[in-house]
Amino acid sequence: MGMQKDTELEIKKQIQQAKGLLDNGNYFEASIGISRTILIAQEFLSTDTSLKERFKQVLFPLLHAEGNTSENSQVKIIYSGGDSEQIILSPGSQQILSGEYKLLKIWDLDSEKEGITFTGHASEVSSVAITPDGEKVLSGSYQVIKIWDIHTGKELQEIKAHLNEVSCLAVTPDGKKIVSGSWDKTIKIWDIQTGEELQELKGHSGAVWSLSLTKDRIISGSWDKTIKIWDIHNGELLQELRGHNGAIASVAISRDGSKIVSGSWDCTIKVWDMQTSKEVKSLYGHEDKVLSIAITADGSKVVSGSWDETIKIWDIETGEEYITIEGHSDGVSSVAVTEDGNKIISGSYDQTIEIWDISIKSLVEKLCKQIDSYQKEGKLQTEEEQQIHEKLKALSATL
Repeated sequence: MGMQKDTELEIKKQIQQAKGLLDNGNYFEASIGISRTILIAQEFLSTDTSLKERFKQVLFPLLHAEGNTSENSQVKIIYSGGDSEQIILSPGSQQILSGEYKLLKIWDLDSEKEGITFTGHASEVSSVAITPDGEKVLSGSYQVIKIWDIHTGKELQEIKAHLNEVSCLAVTPDGKKIVSGSWDKTIKIWDIQTGEELQELKGHSGAVWSLSLTKDRIISGSWDKTIKIWDIHNGELLQELRGHNGAIASVAISRDGSKIVSGSWDCTIKVWDMQTSKEVKSLYGHEDKVLSIAITADGSKVVSGSWDETIKIWDIETGEEYITIEGHSDGVSSVAVTEDGNKIISGSYDQTIEIWDISIKSLVEKLCKQIDSYQKEGKLQTEEEQQIHEKLKALSATL
């Protein structure tokens, strides 16, 4: 049974009141208010996606607010020891693959333990990819592409690929071809088994910085401020998208192939319609260059990383800035999002990889710990506040 209209209106009203308390720095009152509202809405949390999203918009900033000193607000941090310019997730989102200096590293997402380190590059690793079956890792550096066995770390093949840095890599959905982009302004397509060059695509007048693929299309973003759409089978340039006033640092395409999202040095993000090649929306909010873009698997959210040291989550349909994440102390060079949309992984020039859990389960658990800390401080004065505390603990255990 769905939520009754009067209950829905009351929940929306109380969420808005909690937002107002948060905006005014009243963290205790906001915590109690949103806890009360979650308890009212608990029977709908498992089925109403939009309701969960509304709660997240209050819970995340509340639990990570400056001045909120509860230990549960700390993000999980992996120290990488190098600038993690490239972060990707394995199929199934079980492993994090990072490229840094002359190395590649694999981390287990759940345990945050470091796995295999891949060594062999003579220069900085500037791009990484993984095959759809999760069996092979690809890495690009100055002029070369290397292919590795993901389980053993053994180098399987080296391809002399470009005249300059191999700045971006992707693997076709069928796992049979590699697509590479370079500072030499070209895109090349390779046979993954033989390493044979199949096609060279020319058209950009600046370095190619980012690639995203469908089974039929290549989307490329370049220093020349353009996005180009190519036929993956014959290499034909099909369309050129113009609108940014700065280099295109990152492009991504939605899982259903309907939307392209681009992040630029002009500090903006643009959403484009794949069919019409028209700009649908511009997203404003970052205060410095946008360096990295990811789209959630369901196509509803855009995640962006910027030189302004923040990560932002946006609603792809409305353009609303959904959540801002602060935690890095330098530019956020790469972002990835798990298949279920509950965790964001970010790599930064501050030499850390950070894992942000934005699931409703995790946020309610953290809220419960926050209320625990208020109880220890003697702030729970009324019987209602004590009851909210006990009921929230019980709910947290069932999510």
